Amino acid sequence: ASDVYKRQMMDGYLEYLTHDHRIAQTIFSKAKKEAKKGTVLYDQIELFEFANLLSLMNTMDEKMEIQMGKIIKSNKAFVKQWMGDPDFFMEKMASLYAQKGDVAKAYLCNYEIYGLKFYPNSKDAKAVLALYDKREKNDFEKYLLDDKKIKTREELVYILGTSYLGEDQIEEAIETFAAIPSFGEKFIDPFQVYIFEYNMKKKYPNAKEFSKYEIAQKIAALKNEITLNSTTSAEAHLALGSYEFHSSYFGFGWQIKDYYHSYISWHQSPDSYRQLGKWTKGDKAFMNLSGARKHFKKVFELTDDKELRAKATLMLSQLEKINNQLKNVKDSNGKKHKSKHYLTKFENDYFETKFYEEYLKECAPYNEY
Repeated sequence: ASDVYKRQMMDGYLEYLTHDHRIAQTIFSKAKKEAKKGTVLYDQIELFEFANLLSLMNTMDEKMEIQMGKIIKSNKAFVKQWMGDPDFFMEKMASLYAQKGDVAKAYLCNYEIYGLKFYPNSKDAKAVLALYDKREKNDFEKYLLDDKKIKTREELVYILGTSYLGEDQIEEAIETFAAIPSFGEKFIDPFQVYIFEYNMKKKYPNAKEFSKYEIAQKIAALKNEITLNSTTSAEAHLALGSYEFHSSYFGFGWQIKDYYHSYISWHQSPDSYRQLGKWTKGDKAFMNLSGARKHFKKVFELTDDKELRAKATLMLSQLEKINNQLKNVKDSNGKKHKSKHYLTKFENDYFETKFYEEYLKECAPYNEY
């Protein structure tokens, strides 16, 4: 009898391959009814039947979810693929959920929750959190949310808040982090100008530290200050520019907005930097220093204070140095051209400032280039 069911299964599979899904469904249903439940053959037929059924669907519904949940719990032939390996069931359901507009399930069919750390995205993170908070979950939803690397709701909320910071959605970040104000690591004040940017905690042991919640609150306050009088506005622009630089791909506080990008590629060549910038919109935003540049240049428009101007000029020379690395430009003699416009301006125009004296005391790391 099992040979008959095997032939029926193969007949159904051939119809499936030729996209005669309705005929295939009839054959699979008949074979499944006649096969003995709990056997390997029954489990195989059930998977073929469900795969074929998915091919007939143009959206996902709760009935299909419940059926998939039962298969996952009881079907011994079902094997969850490793991330990155082809998985017909999950890929097909992801596309059906995407058509339906179910962001969370479309994401979770292809990735674990932990994957949000690799490419922080508030749309996906917000949707996944909403599903996580759902009171009554069916077996399939529980299966999608099963991630041993994310052990608490606070971790997921933290990912969402980090995503908002990376997207410069500050009010949303404040609201999100307010639910977990003391959760997560703290960062050395990213709103200050630092001459020495290596071994920061050792170099600046008394520097103020901020949680991501406090950082978001500070950004909101500074954005309000730039609308006030010129001196206060200039100081606010300098602080915001410093934050944009320090929290970028190239800054010491890159983990304010991200989790892994800098760690993976920090020691690679300028060509690798450029390639990274082509991967995703998120990566490009993370590497884009135009926001920092805009804030630093505003300082010169708003104040004649030489101390503030000196700090802004030194930070612009930081951006200039990175731009040299990214462009990797060579002159007609094959030598790499390195612009030193802002460094030269800093040394020529601001050598009488207190900040320049501080710069000299800290060994002026810019002499390296």
